Amino acid sequence: MEKLVESLSSNQKRNQALLHPFEGNEALLELTKGRLGNEEPCHVKGAQGEEYVILPKHLLLGLVNLLQKGREERVKLNLERDILQQMPIDFEDVWEVALQEIHRENANLSYVDTKRLIKEIKRRHPNLFFQLGDLFGRAKEEMLD
Repeated sequence: MEKLVESLSSNQKRNQALLHPFEGNEALLELTKGRLGNEEPCHVKGAQGEEYVILPKHLLLGLVNLLQKGREERVKLNLERDILQQMPIDFEDVWEVALQEIHRENANLSYVDTKRLIKEIKRRHPNLFFQLGDLFGRAKEEMLD
């Protein structure tokens, strides 16, 4: 994956090609430098100067997988933040309920609305969270006694 990032960001492209329009939907790909290989992208320049990159399938899938993991990690951090903002009694309990809810809905972790999810969990399971109104009410009662 490092080679891919290096090749895409480098000005020196080892594998280059030109794309020549042909008849109808056909085009001719002319390799001008390097070759099509299994480990490196090929940089293609179109007839109007547009730039393309041809990637081996396994590199593209690896890149997509890396992006998906990054999104999932961001959602987990957002989930953690949103749980903490709702003042859980036991963070781990709320975390487990949230993950079970995501699994139950067959939701893709990278597309979960964490704020909505935690508010819904708090509504359905208020016993998992501190209730500030109750705490202030009890403190006030104790002060009056």
